[in-house]
Amino acid sequence: MGFVSKSPNLINKATVIINQYVDPTYGWIAAFTNNDTSDIIEIEPNTNYIKNVNGQVAFYKADRTFISRINEVSLERMFR
Repeated sequence: MGFVSKSPNLINKATVIINQYVDPTYGWIAAFTNNDTSDIIEIEPNTNYIKNVNGQVAFYKADRTFISRINEVSLERMFR
């Protein structure tokens, strides 16, 4: 992985949707108690990102077309 530098959290707390989650089949937002969802976070291609909390990660194309969602249970995972 190489050298990792600390950077700001990409989640905007002001746009978090409480008691909602991303549907694993279609990618739409659905009601689900005790789950919270962030807005779409734009990332740069060929860049490493680390998430350090439990939870799912959904992937979308630039036009917001749903690609996939994974149910990630580990506390730390690197995505590229």
